[in-house]
Amino acid sequence: WVLRLDAAGGVLWQRAYGGGLQDWAYAVDRTSDGGFIVAGYTESFGAGANDVWVFRLDDSGDVQWTATYGGPADDYAYAVQALPDGGFIVAGYTTSFGAVYLGDFWVLRLGPDGAIVWQKRYGGVSYDWAYAVQALPDGGFVIAGMSQSFNALNRDVWVVRTDGNGDLGGPCPLVNDTSAVLRRDTVRVAATNAGVADTGAVAGVPNT
Repeated sequence: WVLRLDAAGGVLWQRAYGGGLQDWAYAVDRTSDGGFIVAGYTESFGAGANDVWVFRLDDSGDVQWTATYGGPADDYAYAVQALPDGGFIVAGYTTSFGAVYLGDFWVLRLGPDGAIVWQKRYGGVSYDWAYAVQALPDGGFVIAGMSQSFNALNRDVWVVRTDGNGDLGGPCPLVNDTSAVLRRDTVRVAATNAGVADTGAVAGVPNT
């Protein structure tokens, strides 16, 4: 579900995108042409189970392209950023490649049309899930999330900095290529009619 709002929170347009099963959006960014890139995951399309789902919208919410990426198990996207070259960087985690059923950081660099430029996983023998990605001025990327593979007790914050190709500056057993294939599917787009209402929440100052 994507809603475009004005400065006061009023709805400019709102649409639902998906198929017959669960389809969840977790991240959105503005594209250089004034449209939007949306990332999340889908049960309705793809290779199986949950797959990373990325779709590009124009300024009015019409679909320019849609693509899924994944394998036979569950693959999720939680962050997306539009890049200066017109492409996109997507981060989440994969259980199709690497630590099966547990998950590794999964990062995909995409071209302007969603084609895969490179895809890599980062992780150890346990849970490693990425929730944020940011392009850096030197062309590299920083990825952040949580890890149970490298931890002091249970799950710790894990931050990975890469170059523009997703590498760490040399051979590293924690970094591996993956083999997801881009898939194109026809999605269902439906207008929605959610209303807008003020809420009564108030700001509070926590005790210190």
